[in-house]
Amino acid sequence: MAFSKDNLFDLINAYRNFRNSVMIVYDVNKSRYGLNPLKCFRLSEKAVSALSLNDTRTFLRNLVQEKIREHELDI
Repeated sequence: MAFSKDNLFDLINAYRNFRNSVMIVYDVNKSRYGLNPLKCFRLSEKAVSALSLNDTRTFLRNLVQEKIREHELDI
């Protein structure tokens, strides 16, 4: 799968600078088999509120699995 924890942190950092940012990931392994190698990701409003991304004091402290499960977030 093309999405990783590092990609999530990059997406969160991009969100901090550009509120409507998207991340486009090119998966080399899928392209070798003729599958669609491009994936596009964006943080939903639900994810932003669940992870408290608008509060600079709690930027990465709230990024825990329980918080993600509690708000039923997924990729």
